[in-house]
Amino acid sequence: MTEYWLGAEQPAIRADLAAHGKSFRESLASLEHMPLEPATRQALARLKPALAAYIDGATGVVESAFTDHAAAEARMPAFNAAFKNVE
Repeated sequence: MTEYWLGAEQPAIRADLAAHGKSFRESLASLEHMPLEPATRQALARLKPALAAYIDGATGVVESAFTDHAAAEARMPAFNAAFKNVE
């Protein structure tokens, strides 16, 4: 198995990705606790699964990229679609 990124860089990349995912989730949770109009609350409810798919997609691409460049490339269309859903 070939590593495409140096092993020393992988922990920092994983940590950065986890921190961004945590930040997104915490921000969404904070919004959910605010007094919001029903339409805004509904938009947040629709965003939550889309955001989870985006974070999971990013994680899948990054993890694949460490060991299998072709697999990472194959995950990109789904990741790009998930990204467009949260844009």
